[in-house]
Amino acid sequence: MTQWLSFLISKSFWRNIALIGIASIVFVLGLFKWFSIYTLHGESLTLNDLNELTLEQAIEVLESKELNYTIVDSSSFNPDFLPLAVIQQNPLPDSKVKKGRTVYLWLNAGSPPLKNIPCLMGNATLEEAFERLPQVGFDIGEIKYKALEELKEGNPILAMYIDDNEIQCGDRAAYGTKIHLEVGEKAGANKVAVPLLLGKTLAEAEFIMNADLNFGTAVYEEDGLIDSSSALIYKQLPDYGNEPVRVGSTIDIWLKQDLPEDVSMRLEELKTDSITDEIEGDLNDE
Repeated sequence: MTQWLSFLISKSFWRNIALIGIASIVFVLGLFKWFSIYTLHGESLTLNDLNELTLEQAIEVLESKELNYTIVDSSSFNPDFLPLAVIQQNPLPDSKVKKGRTVYLWLNAGSPPLKNIPCLMGNATLEEAFERLPQVGFDIGEIKYKALEELKEGNPILAMYIDDNEIQCGDRAAYGTKIHLEVGEKAGANKVAVPLLLGKTLAEAEFIMNADLNFGTAVYEEDGLIDSSSALIYKQLPDYGNEPVRVGSTIDIWLKQDLPEDVSMRLEELKTDSITDEIEGDLNDE
């Protein structure tokens, strides 16, 4: 017993205890250090938004951050993205990832897929074309109207074109192709006379045009302009007296504070002609 107590209070015993303690601390610290390195603790990265980047650009960004990538799919086509651009990624943008992480990419198809063009010639109206063509991925381009004396109502599709090439039933075209239409209409239908806007303010012209026509470009001549609300229209396109235009067409106008002399003279002539026509009409009625 005495020997045991002597050993417990001896310097060698406490020296060994100290060495064991130091060794334990070093081991624990080393273990934490290894674990930190193994898991890359504190070295996470913020993942960039790769959407809309080309594949080459996306790879450059990922490699600069020591990240790997895998292409999941590249068969679907989205017209809002460039060919072979990234349209989806996993993990999502701004996610926290560690070096060596694999990022999964979905790419836009390299080219628009070919689609069957709906055969609308003689089988559908303009209203149906506006519904069916976008459904399968085609854009509607220019619409030309052809007056048909025998037509009673509606706007049947007479022909369809890609550029200047007439489409036949069974033809195919790339997704997003613009298709031009030739449409029938009742002779004289859906057209209105070009109103006389010269000498009118913008507010007066809006009242005259009502809901039949729309304004295109309105240009104010700044020289001498005092109040835009009282400025007068001195030029219009199409001009008064031109052929009737389709309902919904636009008229461009130019305005200035005071009417040029030649415009005032033209208005006087038109007023005189109008009065003469009214008098002749009254005499014919008698």
